[in-house]
Amino acid sequence: MASLFKEDHAEVPMTEQQTSLKQRLLILFLAVLLMLMLFVMLKERLLHPSLTVKNAPQEMHFQASSETITRDMDEVGALMQMVKANPQDSALILKLCDALMRAERWDAAESFARRVTDHDANNFQAHFLLGVILHQRQNYQQAQEMLSKALAIHDDPAARYSLGILCLYYLQQQEQGLMHLKAALKLPDLTPDLQANIEEELRKHQKN
Repeated sequence: MASLFKEDHAEVPMTEQQTSLKQRLLILFLAVLLMLMLFVMLKERLLHPSLTVKNAPQEMHFQASSETITRDMDEVGALMQMVKANPQDSALILKLCDALMRAERWDAAESFARRVTDHDANNFQAHFLLGVILHQRQNYQQAQEMLSKALAIHDDPAARYSLGILCLYYLQQQEQGLMHLKAALKLPDLTPDLQANIEEELRKHQKN
């Protein structure tokens, strides 16, 4: 009986050792797995730089809250009825287009903006809004074309800024982008806020 008791007592530490070993192996496995995941993510970022978030100014991105979008959609509904009653009113259509953009209804916004550009080739606002819409929809080449057309109609600092940012961050055309930003600073109707944004962008690229 004494021998049997000793054998049972001797088995207990072995079980604890086995459990401890399993825990250590599990922790080691998880650590290796985490390192492997980090390595794969780093490799993807190095091989595919486009997957990283572009450091573009926040002003170029529409991020409305759900409450704001609901309010804008109410405005859209009212403007839709007005446009239906006045289908040739370009100013009213562009007001609807602006409301659709704030509500992030890009398909509809593009459709109404094109309705104006198709019938009025010299409408600056229509070309400008269409350029911004195409930018948001990641049609960068078309956005550049529309913003360039807008500037050909009227040299506007906001349009210059939009085109400059588009060239710098999305088309890899740094020389053209900086040229548009510098040109915007010389325009008479430049607002203080826009001036500050442009100067910040120029300082940022001078450091680079």
